[in-house]
Amino acid sequence: MDLELGRVVDVMAESSADALAAWLTAHPGVTTIGRDRHGRYAEGARRMVPDATQVADRFHLVRNLRQAKETTVDGY
Repeated sequence: MDLELGRVVDVMAESSADALAAWLTAHPGVTTIGRDRHGRYAEGARRMVPDATQVADRFHLVRNLRQAKETTVDGY
């Protein structure tokens, strides 16, 4: 997603550190990466753009919060 333009840039066919690293190699200039909290994306980003800022995207933050609420509150 290009957050400045509000448009989808690409949808990756494979979910792996290698796939993200390859994508980043083909798209130089990335300075911020919004991603889910899975380690494979963190690894791919660190490998190719170690100085990029990595942030958890809104969808996954809300999803993680909902899951934590369901586990903690709804379990009582």
